[in-house]
Amino acid sequence: MIGKTLGQYEILEPLGAGGMGEVYRARDAKLGRDVAIKVLPEDFAADGERLARFAREAKLLAQLNHPNIATIYGLEDVDGVRFIAMECVEGETLAEQLATAGRLDIGEALAIARQIAEALEAAHDSGIIHRDLKPANVKITPDYRVKVLDFGLAKGSGADSAIADMALDSSGSPTMPVATRTGVILGTPPYMSPEQVRGKPLDKRTDIWSYGCLLFEMLVGRRPFSGETVSDTIGAILHTEPDWTQLPTATPPAVRRVLRRCLAKDSRQRLHDIADARLEIEEALEEPVAKDQAAESPAGWWRLASFGAAAVALIASGVATWSWMRTPAEGPRSTIVFAIELPDGALFPARASGSGSYVSISPDGKHLAYALNFVTGGNEVRLRSMKGLGSIRVPGSEAVGIAPFFSPDSRWIGFVNGETGAIAKVSLLGSETSTVVQSHAQMATWTDDDDIVFTDGRSLFLVSANGGEEGELLAAPEPGTEVTRYVNPQSLPGVRAVVFEIEVGSGTSTLATLDLDTREIRALPIQGSAPKYAPTGHLVFARAGSLFAVAFDLESLSTTGDPANVLPDIGVGLLDDMHYSFSTDGSLVFVPPAISSASTVTLLRVDREGNETTLTERDFRLADVRLSPDGRRVAVRRDTAERSDVMVYEFSSDTWRQLTTRGRANSSPVWSHDGEWILFRSTQAGGVGIYKKRADFSDDSEELVVSMAGYPNSVSPDGKLVFSTGEDLWWIPLEEGATPQPLLQTDADEDAGEVSPDGTLVAYVSEESDRAEVYVRPFLRPGGSVQVSNEGGIQPTWSPSGNEIFYRIGAAWVVAEIETEPRLRVESRTVLFEKPRYIGGSYMSDYAVTEDGDFLVVAGPSDVPLFGGYRLIVVLNWFEELMQRVPAGRQ
Repeated sequence: MIGKTLGQYEILEPLGAGGMGEVYRARDAKLGRDVAIKVLPEDFAADGERLARFAREAKLLAQLNHPNIATIYGLEDVDGVRFIAMECVEGETLAEQLATAGRLDIGEALAIARQIAEALEAAHDSGIIHRDLKPANVKITPDYRVKVLDFGLAKGSGADSAIADMALDSSGSPTMPVATRTGVILGTPPYMSPEQVRGKPLDKRTDIWSYGCLLFEMLVGRRPFSGETVSDTIGAILHTEPDWTQLPTATPPAVRRVLRRCLAKDSRQRLHDIADARLEIEEALEEPVAKDQAAESPAGWWRLASFGAAAVALIASGVATWSWMRTPAEGPRSTIVFAIELPDGALFPARASGSGSYVSISPDGKHLAYALNFVTGGNEVRLRSMKGLGSIRVPGSEAVGIAPFFSPDSRWIGFVNGETGAIAKVSLLGSETSTVVQSHAQMATWTDDDDIVFTDGRSLFLVSANGGEEGELLAAPEPGTEVTRYVNPQSLPGVRAVVFEIEVGSGTSTLATLDLDTREIRALPIQGSAPKYAPTGHLVFARAGSLFAVAFDLESLSTTGDPANVLPDIGVGLLDDMHYSFSTDGSLVFVPPAISSASTVTLLRVDREGNETTLTERDFRLADVRLSPDGRRVAVRRDTAERSDVMVYEFSSDTWRQLTTRGRANSSPVWSHDGEWILFRSTQAGGVGIYKKRADFSDDSEELVVSMAGYPNSVSPDGKLVFSTGEDLWWIPLEEGATPQPLLQTDADEDAGEVSPDGTLVAYVSEESDRAEVYVRPFLRPGGSVQVSNEGGIQPTWSPSGNEIFYRIGAAWVVAEIETEPRLRVESRTVLFEKPRYIGGSYMSDYAVTEDGDFLVVAGPSDVPLFGGYRLIVVLNWFEELMQRVPAGRQ
């Protein structure tokens, strides 16, 4: 079929196959759009019943005109080929999202469920039943619109149907016939209602059952009814109840009620209308934002962020996700902050100051683009929906993409080729990547008049967004003056002008505007860099690692009043410039520092009362603190803008030595129990793995322990390494040729496996209760787990005596006393102290405990927010705080 033309449609590529036909992407030559073509297989053509059913699908779909249901364009017969032309829905199916994520956040699951309910409500109001609602038949577009697909099994509510098709669709979920005494029924067994598997007459309540199955699976990560065989699955549907204890503890009571009513086996006891489920879910989506105070205070969110980005993501992710999906309320909106982790093995590209941002958010706030550099080589630009889970590579940016930027209408994304300096663009609606101009660009900005202004690192140029042979020179520093560069141009809305940064030889930068018609440059009385205009009437810019804002008039291109600090200490650090962006609706994204560039980082000894003793100070970022078995040395991770390495500090001589030399990203050091080896995670040319190296520096070789992309956690007294993948815990003997073995694999994520000093127990972090908590269980011996923390917990670490487990809740250190006889239990919990400036936030321990019970920690300057690793920070509704801090501007 590929390349064949059916009337006005050219078949481009296959999209999938199901029980009622094959689906292809096609190009509508008349209307210039992509469509989905569903073709009836040739071997069905002689079957009158199947042909009638195929026609019925088209007629049913034609009755439905709803934003959550794929639109039908026509039913055609060309050269004997019967097909339906319908809306081509981009994005992932719910089945694909569940396969990737396992389960969805509560807010995201409810947002999807609400839209599915709206689609079913429209269908049921038209007298149409779907009858095969399942994750593979629900698609989620890049802008987070849910589309219910494939009404191939649908029928009018009063019709009679007995069909005997058998097929396996692209989701891997069989749509198959099940024989009964009353006839043959069709559906996907795990989502079929009791009356459906019994072959009884159906009404809209069968869809309500399937809807309950989908909602349960989104929340839990597994189907409510399943078995090894179809017969086992049907038996579960007819005779067992879902395991309601698997629902996340934060599931709203109203949602629990909806699930029980949807999955009532007696259809008379089931919800009679899907609209009732929709109303309950809409109410549940509203409630959490009002109740959760984790990140609502405009003055307090940045203080919350200082607890560490992982803690921010943990605390705020539920709030942020639920807030994305709700209808905005009247009045000021809450400021919400969360983190986005970079893919494994990715860093931000090393770039010269003034050469643009790594990150850009679309003006409409729906998409986020960021440039990455992979330790295995090459840059690329990633694009993700602000309401989605994963990211995709921007076509054409592979190995070369840097400096992403969006068009003012948010329909295009541009980027710079980091090797050649060429500027390219690609439509978010789908098109081939095209080159705008072959140049030596370092960054660019898109104007309202569909021009692109760019800098080559010295001068400013202009080119049409539709392309040009070379850029037109706009402005260049005059020879013999102190001005060295014109960089960081940003377009201004509604006027033919840009604001940009002038660098002088002394290293300072001032801001200026450039009229694109007259070429007039007007200097602004502002020292700073990376300027951007906010629709609140402010000019936002960077200065000394902080964001400032000043009132700005677009007509006169002038500022009013004095600048004010609106976001302190968010820049520089590991990076050599400010990297931030915001949308017109007030969503801010920025690359955080690991430390303030003007400050030192201190390795401290801290007692249980929080009293500090300085051990050493360094001007680079330190993390992953691990004490040697003899207590004389400490291994840490050191981060610079170019790489991260494992360093060893010796207390007696006050000396630092770099252990790792090969991989660009080295982290998570742990000591062997005898102190002879240091094991660490490394991303090298051969891939990501765990390596080991002699701790006395007698051998320069780095030996591969296991090629899995894991993080070393701890080593047992008998030489077994425990490591985590971020989802499960594994162990491997430190012997040549050993094979890794699973230690703990469940539906929940487990991390940070810390073996006790005597090797009998392992403490770890798990999300089985829908938030991170610390647990303990026997190590490689039979026995259940005991929950150690009760209000959240990360970074478990044993005391040398083995009768205490330390852990963190945000910035607080807690100690739990552990008893093993007559049974394993937690005897007490005590909060020791709270220190927001101590670096930390990942699940794995970022501190060490000495023989006398003191702590070794890394701290930054007081009141400076600290983040570990490489990530992006997103702030929703940031303009609310901006206008409070700088009231001048547009009201």
